[in-house]
Amino acid sequence: MLKRTLKIIMALVVIAISLMGFASCAEKHEHVFDRQIAEGRFMVEMPTCTTKAKYYLSCECGEHGTATFEYGETIAHNYNEQKIENDYLCKAATCSSKATYYYACKCGAKGTATFEYGETLPHTFDKQIAEGKYLAANATCTTKAKYYLSCECGEHGTATFEYGETLAHNYREEIVSEQYLSEEATCQHSAAYYYSCKCGAKGYHVFTYGNYAAHDYSNREVTKTYLCMEATCSSKATYYYACKWCRAKGTDTYEYGEMAAHSYIKKIIDDEHLASQATCAKKATYYYVCKWCDEKGTNTFIYGGYAAHDYSKQEVTKNYLCMEATCSGKATYYYKCKWCSAEGTDTYESGDVTNCVYSAQIIDNEYLASAATCTHKATYYYACKWCHQKGTETFEYGETQPHNIVDYVCTECGYSRYTVAQNLAYTLSEDGTYYSVTGIGTETNTRIIIPSVHNGLPVKTVTSLSMSKTIEEVVFSRGIETIGTVAFKGCTSLVSVIIADNSVVSIGESSFSGCSRLTSVFIGNSVTIISDSAFRDCTSLTSVVIPDSVTTIGNYVFNGCTSLTSVTIGNSVTSIGLRAFYGCTRLTSVVIPNSVTSIGNEAFYCCRGLTSVVIPDSVTTIGKDAFGGCESLTSVVIPDSVTTIGSKAFRGCTRLTSVVIPDSVTSIGGSAFV
Repeated sequence: MLKRTLKIIMALVVIAISLMGFASCAEKHEHVFDRQIAEGRFMVEMPTCTTKAKYYLSCECGEHGTATFEYGETIAHNYNEQKIENDYLCKAATCSSKATYYYACKCGAKGTATFEYGETLPHTFDKQIAEGKYLAANATCTTKAKYYLSCECGEHGTATFEYGETLAHNYREEIVSEQYLSEEATCQHSAAYYYSCKCGAKGYHVFTYGNYAAHDYSNREVTKTYLCMEATCSSKATYYYACKWCRAKGTDTYEYGEMAAHSYIKKIIDDEHLASQATCAKKATYYYVCKWCDEKGTNTFIYGGYAAHDYSKQEVTKNYLCMEATCSGKATYYYKCKWCSAEGTDTYESGDVTNCVYSAQIIDNEYLASAATCTHKATYYYACKWCHQKGTETFEYGETQPHNIVDYVCTECGYSRYTVAQNLAYTLSEDGTYYSVTGIGTETNTRIIIPSVHNGLPVKTVTSLSMSKTIEEVVFSRGIETIGTVAFKGCTSLVSVIIADNSVVSIGESSFSGCSRLTSVFIGNSVTIISDSAFRDCTSLTSVVIPDSVTTIGNYVFNGCTSLTSVTIGNSVTSIGLRAFYGCTRLTSVVIPNSVTSIGNEAFYCCRGLTSVVIPDSVTTIGKDAFGGCESLTSVVIPDSVTTIGSKAFRGCTRLTSVVIPDSVTSIGGSAFV
């Protein structure tokens, strides 16, 4: 009870405070007209069918301002306006009804209810309705039915129109007159006439009238049925007349057509009627004669057997050519059978000797016109294909020669594909007289010329460009003397090396070892020493020419060059070192010059593709395992100069079937040929 009393007191306090607030608003503050109260005291305008009701905005104290707001819904349209306008036309006036219009609201909206206005229109008789109530005249066989034109209200006028089709004729009239004659009387039937309509139209069906007529033998039928006698080469054919109606055959005849051609079907075998004598290719033929008068025709028939060949005809054509004419003899031809064109065995000469034909290509110094250079192939003179006389026209053969590079420029054609390196790293010698290349520096070009001069002093050695990843091609210009140990070892980007003539003397140990992309090496004529392992494991190298200036091929020089197929060894080399060509599996042949005195241990070991080797008379020693594992080697001739054959020298040469060992050999190692 106490709690309820407290709640009532609190509510009265709140109401009092609110009333005080309203009073204070009216007395102490300006009105704020932001209240939207939709009550009658605040209404400004009633709602219509197009607008909602409008109310004044009010203050919280109850006063209202002048601004308004809309509230509620619009009211329904009041369709009570009559507007005589096309927009409100429902149905136009006709001859039976006035025009009707839709009622409208004051706002212009169109209702659904209508009202009449104006007058009805006069009748318009333009309707064509083919019905019984409008029928004016029935159809006949000559006229169509007629109907009155009507108005859309159903009334009809006096004007008419035709409609439909005329009626079919009624062909029941039998009139015997020329006008309706269908067929005259014959020996087989009476005359026939067409039925007719009362209107005079002729029908399609007929009726017969009267008697049959007699035969009329006036018709000529030129057919086998009426043939009396066939035509011959001396008389025309005769035929019986026929009845023109029934085609009965009469007794009288008439001639028709032309006399027949001779009928050459009779065979007479005698000389008088011989057309052609028998040959080796065909039998004798005779002319047919006419079966009536024995006149000789033009067609023939075959009779009898064949005759023998007659090789008496000369025919100068390609078909009978035995041997063509040359610059030293006439053409010969086979005799021909005069009948069948068969070729005999005897020959005869005809025509003249010909001029030389310069079409033969003979690769011989006698015919050399110009030697090959770096810019063009060798040219040779064409020779006569018969007598080999040299002509004046030339042809190209072979390959161009390598460029003769001097100071990185070809002396023959001026070709150069390289750039002089400007940014290599250099080290000055202790005595200050020359430079050595010691690194790649900041050089970015991939095809470089190592210059022979730097800062006014000569460049004599290249000591270290190993493991460079940029150099692809390098040229050693004239003046550089030494390629140092491991100088280019492991340069996996290097594909080409050119050592110019009259430049490098020594190629150092392992200088190009492991250059796996190296495919081309040109060694100049000043190199005397190729040191150990110089080109070891250059697995892409395919061919090498070692110049005559080289005296020593060191150990392991071409060891592991698995793509090497061709090697030319210069005439100054005296020794081939240990394992020099070890594992060159694609090497197929080697010519060792007469300057070589010793072939080192395992020099050609495991060269599986090696099929032939020439060992010169200068060799005295064949080292241990020198040709071991050369499984494709089939024969070896060991010269009289050899005194020592090392152990296992030809071990594993499984295809070796022939070996000649001279008396000069005093020592053969164990398992030399096992």
